[in-house]
Amino acid sequence: MPVAVRELKASLSGMLLRAQQGEVIEVTSHRKPIVRIVGIPPNAAEGPRGLIASGALSWSGGKPGLEPPVVLAASGTPVNRMVLENRQWRHSARQCMLAGQRAISTVLMAPLAQPARTRKPLPASR
Repeated sequence: MPVAVRELKASLSGMLLRAQQGEVIEVTSHRKPIVRIVGIPPNAAEGPRGLIASGALSWSGGKPGLEPPVVLAASGTPVNRMVLENRQWRHSARQCMLAGQRAISTVLMAPLAQPARTRKPLPASR
């Protein structure tokens, strides 16, 4: 049920009673829902205390016992070695790429390094 904030403030105890009886109250501001109020029925169990009282749950008051940690197998390549190998591979690949770029630029620049041909002067017009 949509209820404006002003109306909720004016009749808060009545709205909370309706929510406790099972009605969902949707509070709106400027006709847009901003919050839902959902009640807890009076006959609801008190969470863990209710389960303990009913006997469905037992607790000695101490900390919970944890299972022993999982032991990982020592076989395979360690992660730090894989990371180092990857870095070395990337470094060597980059060096090859740079060497290839240098070789290509040397080939492309070679014609520019040669002396330019000189043209014969045009005959003078008489």
